Amino acid sequence: NNEGIGLFNSNFSHFLNVTSSIPDRCKLKPAGGHCKASQRRYFYNYKLHKCQGFNYGGCIGNLNNFYSIEDCIQVCMK
Repeated sequence: NNEGIGLFNSNFSHFLNVTSSIPDRCKLKPAGGHCKASQRRYFYNYKLHKCQGFNYGGCIGNLNNFYSIEDCIQVCMK
């Protein structure tokens, strides 16, 4: 019975299509920056496939840094 193999291949192909369509900026680890401010920001957790909050120091950082969870979802989970 090869039904399980076909289902696995179909699901795996879907996973590859979804993960390859995620923008590179969303694959970066969150970077709090070196400054001392404490600003609530959001990043896309590539391993968990969801947006999460973090504390941003206010400078440096990277592009996986969004003002709102809605912005994160719009860019990384569309």
